[in-house]
Amino acid sequence: MNPIDFEWFNAKAKVIFDDGSSRQKANVYIRYKRDSMIWMVVKKLGVEAARIQISPDSVTIINRLNKEYEQASVEYLEQRYGLKSDFEYIQKMIAGIPPGIDTTDKWKEVLSNKELSIFTYLHDLEYNFNFDLFSGYNTHGSFSNGKTIEGNWKYDDYRSVTENINIPFFRQFNVKLNGNESIILIMEFSSIDLDTEKPIRFNVPTHYKKIG
Repeated sequence: MNPIDFEWFNAKAKVIFDDGSSRQKANVYIRYKRDSMIWMVVKKLGVEAARIQISPDSVTIINRLNKEYEQASVEYLEQRYGLKSDFEYIQKMIAGIPPGIDTTDKWKEVLSNKELSIFTYLHDLEYNFNFDLFSGYNTHGSFSNGKTIEGNWKYDDYRSVTENINIPFFRQFNVKLNGNESIILIMEFSSIDLDTEKPIRFNVPTHYKKIG
């Protein structure tokens, strides 16, 4: 597993988002400063469609196409997408790095010929992390609270972005909420850069309508 020992994360990815009612494709630009801010720009056909800012306690989403914006607490991410509202956890998921595994909460470990599976609890969810024995990479996993949230992920195409850090450039997340809502998120990164400070610009135009 890779330590998250960088301050800045900058990336570009092609994204497919499917919530069961629609399937959307976009280019997403991501920047974040560790423990401080997450910034995203979503572009469709070269036109900015949305801009998102996540802080440790709030989420702001600007819809450029409809000239409106929405503000909510980070708990919104858990309610809508099943993403736990712990800010460090969110940043690690964006970076493609497994969250820290507390061995005091580890309740099962299974070793096979090809991988190590670790079953543990994290943020009130049961997790199964699967690591390739040869590379040490987290290749796939799953999570569930046994009731309203369950999902799985796949990581592939690991590349070296620094001398000591390798990150998956392909990721797929499948999430089911409340037994009837499903979300599929596929991310194919074309570039990832660490520890290069870049400006984060985020302002809500005064004429945009607030919703929610």
